[in-house]
Parts: sequence; C-alpha cells; structure tokens
Amino acid sequence: MKLILLSGRSNSGKTTTLKKLYKNLTNDGKKNVLSIYDKNDEFDNEYIIMYKNKKVAIVTGCDILWKYVEKIIKYANQDILVMAYNNKFAFGLDQMTSNCEYHSVVKKLRPNDSDCERVCNKIIEQLG
Repeated sequence: MKLILLSGRSNSGKTTTLKKLYKNLTNDGKKNVLSIYDKNDEFDNEYIIMYKNKKVAIVTGCDILWKYVEKIIKYANQDILVMAYNNKFAFGLDQMTSNCEYHSVVKKLRPNDSDCERVCNKIIEQLG
C-alpha cells in the first residue's frame, strides 16, 4: 500500500482539502465510489473509491496517534491510503511511517482555496 499523509496544524484546512479531493476524483460523489463512512459531521469521514484502477481510501478526522495506526491497519488492503494528520496531536506519525517504501508527506500551509487546490493537485499527481 502507498501511504500519502497530508500534514498541517489545527484549522489549516486538511479535512476540507480531503473532502475536495474526494469530490474532484468522483465528480461530486457520483461515480467510482465503493464505500463511504460519514458520521454526518464535518470531521469524521472515510471514503474508498476506484481511481485509475486503484482502490484509494481517503480518511479524515484522526487526531490521536493510535487512531492513525488503526486506520493504516484497516485500509492495508487498499492500493493507496490518503490520510490527514495534525502534527500537534499525532507527533511521531511521520517518523513511524518514514520506513514505508511508498510513503510521502504533503504539507497543508494555509486554510484558503488556493492552497486547497495546490494540495489536491499534488496528491492527484501522487495517485498516478
């Protein structure tokens, strides 16, 4: 599994960016959707989609290190896992995963639309 981590500080727009990524990859959720877990709140979302013949899991809403590990195990059978993480709450996640052969970190810098777009494009590039 390839792991793409979207890192950033609190309120930098990580969840918003991953929701936008999901909408971009699925035409607003209308195609290629295999599974959705949505608690109908703005934070806890998990999606599995088909993108270019790859199963891609997109996970938002984790802020505790053991939850990240739990999600990595849960989605280990997917081709790609994209996860947002808050450096403040999951200190050490990037060090834990740095030994993964297919691991990358994309940094979310600002909570604005142009940075959202930049990050989405960068993640899409890495999806292949």
